[in-house]
Amino acid sequence: MKTGFIDKNGNEIETGNIIKFTANERVGERTSGSGKKRNVFAIYGDVEIIGAIEFGIYNSWLHKKIRTFYITTDQTISYFTHFWQTHPRDPLKETKRELTRPLSEEIALTCEIISR
Repeated sequence: MKTGFIDKNGNEIETGNIIKFTANERVGERTSGSGKKRNVFAIYGDVEIIGAIEFGIYNSWLHKKIRTFYITTDQTISYFTHFWQTHPRDPLKETKRELTRPLSEEIALTCEIISR
């Protein structure tokens, strides 16, 4: 099924295509201060994502269940975060985020089809 999007090489993107693109994702964090004056700052970096184009129901954090073209991947980003600490002495908890996302014009224009 054609998506109506074109990759950076001018090829039409279709469902089933495997694409590769780079996204700026949260890859870690930095803290400063201590106690009540502790601040947490996110660190972002470029991450290469490879995934397949599919059409169906995508569960967005903002809009539940939208029908769209989306990118499926088994890749995740893991990072430690202080946001889920309930007490300063509690251990840090690991957060994992899947890199599945809807296909957008912005992604399409920067991606490359690596397999059909």
